[in-house]
Amino acid sequence: MNLHRAYLLLIPLFLFMHQASQAGELENLPSPVNKSKVADDKVRLAEKYELGKGVSIDLEKAYKLYSEAAEQGNAEALFRCGYMANEFEDNGNAVRFLVLSAKQGYAPAEYLLGHAYERGRGVETNLEVAVRLYTRA
Repeated sequence: MNLHRAYLLLIPLFLFMHQASQAGELENLPSPVNKSKVADDKVRLAEKYELGKGVSIDLEKAYKLYSEAAEQGNAEALFRCGYMANEFEDNGNAVRFLVLSAKQGYAPAEYLLGHAYERGRGVETNLEVAVRLYTRA
């Protein structure tokens, strides 16, 4: 099938989608599973276990849920893993998670990573990098 023929076959679909969007009908179509929503839900549940909101505090379970969301690239989950690692003075893992979160522009991660560079926790002290991260946060 050549490109022109494929294009001609798709025109009716494009017209339908355009008309449906104009009529507001697209909102009613089922959406595929949103992995970012699943990760966000895991972060919310992990928060409850971390802080004891409606459940008993269980830091292991919180960390496990944060880690699962972090595997999907969730910036907040990466930050939370880094924060928890930092609290338990696992500086190497803290920096690893914080870098991944900060690369996504997550301000709390940039701030905490700046603190790591200022204090030399898990990285060599570098005040220039620390100031840059503080400024971005």
